Amino acid sequence: MAEQTMDWGRPWKDEGKKEGLRAGVQKGEAALLNRLLRTKFGSVPRAIQQKIASADARTLLQWGDRVLSATRLEEMFE
Repeated sequence: MAEQTMDWGRPWKDEGKKEGLRAGVQKGEAALLNRLLRTKFGSVPRAIQQKIASADARTLLQWGDRVLSATRLEEMFE
């Protein structure tokens, strides 16, 4: 009879990978949004950079869509 072992640490490892992936996606989207804003509007004030850095991935995607239609930086966050 084969002996089965349980990897009790595995759920933590999987959850850690998911959290790391989410954080990586958020950082990448924030970096891209900052780059798009600099390209379109010039410099991006530190307060807006901080707002972008603390936003979740869904919000960053919404703001990213606005880059296409916004004529002023302020419109991005209204």
